[in-house]
Amino acid sequence: MSRHLHDVVLAINNRVDNIRFPEIDVERRSTATPFYRLSRIPRVLGAIDCTLISITTPTSHEASYVCRKGYHALNVQAVVDTKLRFIDAVARWPGATNDATIFEMSGLKDYLEANAVGVLLGDSGNALRNYLLTPILRPTANAQVAYNDAHARGRVVVERAFGMLKSRFRILVLLNKRPTVSICPTGMACLVRFYPEHLKVVMEVNISSSLTVTSLLADPVL
Repeated sequence: MSRHLHDVVLAINNRVDNIRFPEIDVERRSTATPFYRLSRIPRVLGAIDCTLISITTPTSHEASYVCRKGYHALNVQAVVDTKLRFIDAVARWPGATNDATIFEMSGLKDYLEANAVGVLLGDSGNALRNYLLTPILRPTANAQVAYNDAHARGRVVVERAFGMLKSRFRILVLLNKRPTVSICPTGMACLVRFYPEHLKVVMEVNISSSLTVTSLLADPVL
């Protein structure tokens, strides 16, 4: 990667800080209400999942980067709202790290555990918690099937967001041609959401284990 491009990406990541996980009541209500309309599950603050971003073979700790699909990657965790906006993300874990471990080590998990403010919708790779709802494996009762259907309607937003992200920013698919050191800042700077209603792109970056997510509105005036 060009050194200048790398410097620009780092400057973007370090400079702007105005998108956060909903931390006050009005923000939580504005996030949970559309999730309830979508899934009929109350108090949902986001849908969480991980996605793999391929990289070149690292020169150190190579085995830890081999993901479950057999190639070298980073495993990136993100939380998304109903507008497909990334409201929290962590992009620093080798591909062999499982999703549950990434969440367990995240600042977001600590925050939700300490504050009974709402819930996330996750997949069956995570453990069921009061603040992390997962599907019921092998449901039998009608109520269990109905719950799984509702859960799937809510959680699909994170899958759509990852698909849109990689479709719009093909660099994330081609990062296996780049040095490993470039992946974290570049991948995080591409954590974006295209707003069809506003024709805007939001670039979001999580700061380590905190809840802070930085953003840049890429309008024509920039």
